[in-house]
Amino acid sequence: VQQRFNFERNFWAVACHELKNPLGGTVGYLDLAISEMKNVQCQIPGGSPPDTTRLASLQMDALACTQQALSWLHSLNSFCKLEAGQLKPTLRPMLVTDLLAAAVKIAKPSLNAGVELILELPQPNRAEVCEYMIEATMVSQVLCNLMLNATRVTEQGSITVRCLDVTDDACSESEGSFVFELIDTGVGCSDELLARLGSKYVPTSSGTGLGLYVVTSLLRKLDSDLSVVSPFDGNGGTKFSFGLRLAIAPRQQCSTPTNHFTSTSQLDVSGGTQG
Repeated sequence: VQQRFNFERNFWAVACHELKNPLGGTVGYLDLAISEMKNVQCQIPGGSPPDTTRLASLQMDALACTQQALSWLHSLNSFCKLEAGQLKPTLRPMLVTDLLAAAVKIAKPSLNAGVELILELPQPNRAEVCEYMIEATMVSQVLCNLMLNATRVTEQGSITVRCLDVTDDACSESEGSFVFELIDTGVGCSDELLARLGSKYVPTSSGTGLGLYVVTSLLRKLDSDLSVVSPFDGNGGTKFSFGLRLAIAPRQQCSTPTNHFTSTSQLDVSGGTQG
């Protein structure tokens, strides 16, 4: 009860802080970009051309700030719907790789300078050749929340997003099983925080903790759960993972993909990096 009281007492103050900082960043970067364009327009004929690299960087930074604020609003919206019992899965056919690529593109502009975002799709993998019935909104929010959380705590090194096809060949014509992993080289989690991670009233060092509560709640609605290992692989950082069993979309047949890739398939996740 005391935890809940403390959480609710501080929640809106923290919420305003979570939104004020990235939106203030958006305004600041857009102001700088507009000033750059005005300076170019005021140049005399034959003057220096606009610095397109500088303008693109400012736009990417503004986009990153906006996406952070939007992601937090999505989490808040899901939190309210979960509390009211109004959030129910709605399935639609799509490629798993399309979902992954979209989530990576949202998170990529929020990377700290020098941090590499790696998307791995070990082969063979049905994720890129078969459409499955997916609750795209929920799964996308889980992936985006985990990725954006990783960008906050990873100041150097890398963030790896991996999708493993663990489908049993005996049932591969009707469903697919996938394990999603997100591994960062950030600050890691203490044992105390690990024990309470995903609880409703437990803040983290990077925010309210609402995002991870929403992640664990959404995964429960998808008959899954979140596994957390920290430190991971003896090098610090954290590994988040969860599994999904997905029915194959109607009117198609899928078998094990036959290709010559043995390590990682390349997806189109082009985007910018925050400098």
